Amino acid sequence: MRQGVFGAVAAVCGVLLAQDFPLEKYGAVGDGTFDCTRAFAQAIDAAHAAGGGRVTVPAGTWFTGPIHLKSNVELHVDDAATVRFTGDPEAYRPLVRSSFAGIECYALSPLVHAQGCTNVAVTGGGLFTPVMDTWRIWFDRNTPEMLAAMGQLYAWGEGDEPVENRRASDLPGARFRPCFFEFENCRNVRLEGFRIRQSPLWTVNIRLCQDVVVRGLDIFGLGHNNDGVDICSSKRVLIEDCSLEQGDDGFVIKSGRDRDGRRVNVPTEDVEIRRCVLREGHTLIAIGSEVSGGIRNVTLHDCRVEGVSSRLVSIKTSDRKGGFIENIVVSNVLANAVRTSLVGIRTNIDFQWGKYPARERILTRIDGVHVSNVWAASVPTVYEKADDPRLPATNVTLENVRAGGEPPDLPGALFAIPHRVEPDDAARAMLGEVYEKDRNVDWKWRDLPTRAALEKKAQETRTAFLASMGGLPERTPLNARVLARIPRAGYMIEKIVFESRPGVFVPSLLFLPDSPRWKPPYHAILLPCGHSKEGKAAPGYQRGALMAALQGFAVLIPDPIAQGERAQEASDPASSVMAHLKIGAYAALLGQNFAAIRAWDGIRALDYLESRPDIVKGRFGCMGNSGGGTMTSFMSVLDPRVVASAPSCYLGNLRSQLEVRRAPDAEQIAFGQLTFGLNHLGLVLAGGHPVRMHCSNKDFIPFDGSLQTSRTVNQLAERFYPGEDRYGLTVSMGPHGWKESSRTSSIAWMRRWLRGEKDALPIDEAACQALDVGFDLKTVDAGLPVDEAQITPNGCVREMPGYRSVHTYLDEACAVAASTRAKPRTAAERSAEIARFAGIRAPRENLPFLPLQRLVAFKAEGDALVVSNDGKGLRLHYSLPEEDGEIGVACYVMGTSLVARRAEEILQRAVWEKRRTGRPMRLVAEGRAAIPVAHARAVRPDLFATVEYRDPPPSWAESLQRRLPVSYADLVNGALLNYDWSDLK
Repeated sequence: MRQGVFGAVAAVCGVLLAQDFPLEKYGAVGDGTFDCTRAFAQAIDAAHAAGGGRVTVPAGTWFTGPIHLKSNVELHVDDAATVRFTGDPEAYRPLVRSSFAGIECYALSPLVHAQGCTNVAVTGGGLFTPVMDTWRIWFDRNTPEMLAAMGQLYAWGEGDEPVENRRASDLPGARFRPCFFEFENCRNVRLEGFRIRQSPLWTVNIRLCQDVVVRGLDIFGLGHNNDGVDICSSKRVLIEDCSLEQGDDGFVIKSGRDRDGRRVNVPTEDVEIRRCVLREGHTLIAIGSEVSGGIRNVTLHDCRVEGVSSRLVSIKTSDRKGGFIENIVVSNVLANAVRTSLVGIRTNIDFQWGKYPARERILTRIDGVHVSNVWAASVPTVYEKADDPRLPATNVTLENVRAGGEPPDLPGALFAIPHRVEPDDAARAMLGEVYEKDRNVDWKWRDLPTRAALEKKAQETRTAFLASMGGLPERTPLNARVLARIPRAGYMIEKIVFESRPGVFVPSLLFLPDSPRWKPPYHAILLPCGHSKEGKAAPGYQRGALMAALQGFAVLIPDPIAQGERAQEASDPASSVMAHLKIGAYAALLGQNFAAIRAWDGIRALDYLESRPDIVKGRFGCMGNSGGGTMTSFMSVLDPRVVASAPSCYLGNLRSQLEVRRAPDAEQIAFGQLTFGLNHLGLVLAGGHPVRMHCSNKDFIPFDGSLQTSRTVNQLAERFYPGEDRYGLTVSMGPHGWKESSRTSSIAWMRRWLRGEKDALPIDEAACQALDVGFDLKTVDAGLPVDEAQITPNGCVREMPGYRSVHTYLDEACAVAASTRAKPRTAAERSAEIARFAGIRAPRENLPFLPLQRLVAFKAEGDALVVSNDGKGLRLHYSLPEEDGEIGVACYVMGTSLVARRAEEILQRAVWEKRRTGRPMRLVAEGRAAIPVAHARAVRPDLFATVEYRDPPPSWAESLQRRLPVSYADLVNGALLNYDWSDLK
């Protein structure tokens, strides 16, 4: 590789005319809602007409449609500016000449597009991000319409159809997503310094360009097919100092697909990639699979891979491609665990395109692949060779390519790659892990070979679920009382209170049929509530119960903890979510779980129903919305008496929910659930009974996640339960909420699966949706007014004689744990025990670069290092303002803790400092950082000379006793059964 070529590229692309064209001068408003599309176009036109200049985007959020650049124009985005792109596909018309997966066509405009430009640049430290709602739905390419559209596109390419006639995005049902940044037929291109968060498709696509510099980009895109930087049929490209976190490959080198790529016949050549980090992604560098125009002279060096990847170097083609691959040089790469191989050459890769007929079969010549000084922490195979024996790869050399043991000493520049540590970095890193694990759980369910295997896995998941929750309490007398009976038109309401544990009162409303048409015993439905302040008295829940009662069902609505009449203690937050998180953290410290505490109320509610002579025993339905949809899903797994369920506005998948920054309430999570198969798909399947999902198409719970889960469930049903209509999906139009359509559909589901009324299916979804048009809950029967639905004398269970709060039971468990802990052992045994119990992995003694997730903030103070974590900026969502509890929640569902992760990073830094200075580290722990610091020191006291604690938080036990909030970021599941964090200081 001729380094001088890239010096010339950098010089050519380095300077544009200095005249500025401020965006706001052209009528733009940076308030996040004003449509700035026209202002961007006018500013770019003005700069172009003036012979060149910079369009400057100042601080603010600038909402826009596609941005089309022109020659001699630089788009410069201020560090504090966000350019946010509409998610409406119609905004990206008219169609532009582009390509999709290497086949030329007319498609929706990329979000940032340059066609046929010279001297064009995008610079500055600002942020580019799209509204992803529709694009996420379009991630699924397996609809019949999209499969047909892809087939037509491929046929156009194979049949040499003129590109002008290939209007791919006009095909019926086509979902051809655009790239985020696409530069086509351009010369002298510079992309430098900015940030990208998410993308509809490939993030940066450079096609048919020459003299390109991509420098210092910070890219995060964990969606489907979200490559980082794709270089296609381009020459003289330099990529350096970039940070990528992708849902697909990191750097990809291409040159067109099959016959259409050979028609264009432009190779990619002279590409250098250096000093880059792949923080998450399938492959560091992929060559192909679109190689039909040929690829030569590609160098990647001095890079590292921090997340778990599938391969480091992947060369992929097929006998449809033709073309050539020659002179690929990769060197000086350090990586974490790799799932498949360090270097892979595969010549049978067509992905989904292989199902479409090809006119020609032409092999790809592969000659000259040289890989050296590549190391990974672990990998099953170093070299995966699956080339075609008719034309095998030649001149493939691997030198010092290995896994395990100590990493090689490579140039220091490799470990000083520039990267802006943003406040959200820790959240993004954890999101990537959850995404990967959640997707893997989906695959494990989806790939089960037989119905027997499915049923076995469902049973194993139920058993693991109970264990992760710390088990369930013993049954005690319900002491149930019917306090009032209120007749209504066609139904009766009974006011009931029972005790799920002694003194834990559960006020409930029971709706019963009151019509000669329906005779007892009635089939019964449990209706768990979502996050309504009114609990059981909320009009929407009463409405669903009375509708079912009018159709012959008994429906019980219990008040949830911290809602309705069940405020636990005066010190608890008014918000039910916050109250649940507070109790949930206490429970987690004791190896218990708030979801189990709430589910126990539901289990005892079924016990109460079974105790009544007017209720059918042993066969119950469960339906609920939002948090009630959560509890419906959990109850369907925990209690075998639930034989039909209809959760609403909850089920999707964990990865898409976290991606849009929706964190779970404590009632929605179980410790380590992603380790034993209980993601959202698992919640549908593990109960082993019929489930009807209900979702809204504009919910804050991503619609595409619901569609993905529903589709996978139905694929399994077609294989293992053909013709049973065992699973279904009802979609309502509009935002989050239990709508009339969902209530109606849920009751139809209960008719079919509780009473065996086969004519209740199929559910007429169009008719259900029509019920929501113009619907007003205030104009229909919605049960009792909220104040009249009150059961306890003063509207609060705390004033009932004999009342005991959930906190009281946790206090007792804490006292028992303190009195039964094992006596202190030797220091070495205790260190090993803390490491095992908290899940703290040993540091790498010779790791040549610093911790990867930056979960701990370090600063120097004299010759000591200060570990600080006040939580600011490390916040994912809404649950714990100014804290990082939701990163802790992400760890919790993966079966670990943020305390352990932070302790690992502190230990790794201590190892690094000891190597650097030759002595143990002096450490100062500020505030909440004391907890992971104490754990790190307890595990490896030899690495710390002294530790000073400044303003540490109370012990865990004291926090419980004083009812002080504990963040999920600051706990270890079950720790109080073994130790308190303050014991480690």
